[in-house]
Amino acid sequence: MKVASLSELQEGVPVFFDYPQVGQGNILVKMGEPVIGGVGPDEDIVAFSRICTHMGCPISEYQHEYKALGPCVCHFTTFDLIHGGMVAMGQATQNLPQVILDIDGDAVMAGGLLRLVYGYDNAIEGGELVGGTL
Repeated sequence: MKVASLSELQEGVPVFFDYPQVGQGNILVKMGEPVIGGVGPDEDIVAFSRICTHMGCPISEYQHEYKALGPCVCHFTTFDLIHGGMVAMGQATQNLPQVILDIDGDAVMAGGLLRLVYGYDNAIEGGELVGGTL
């Protein structure tokens, strides 16, 4: 599924999208330096779930100066997006699920998830898939 255009991405400006199910929010960011799991010509584009791994609260704040997602509104967990979505501080004990990305021409494509999203025992069952199919 296409989630962004490579040519339109700007360093530090997040792109928010649902994947693989409607309501499963994610963030895609061009980090400006090579990162774990990064794609694109500079290996600096990554995407992660915005659902906190502690208790499933949504996270909407991205702090580019720290390359961090969070703090979570429920218990203040913050995640380090440079290091695979690992917990930087807070209550969570698991990394954020990372969206598997690929580049197809100018399209940044989502093609799966590494780790389960909090509250779901299967990433593609139990809800409405974005676009109807994967």
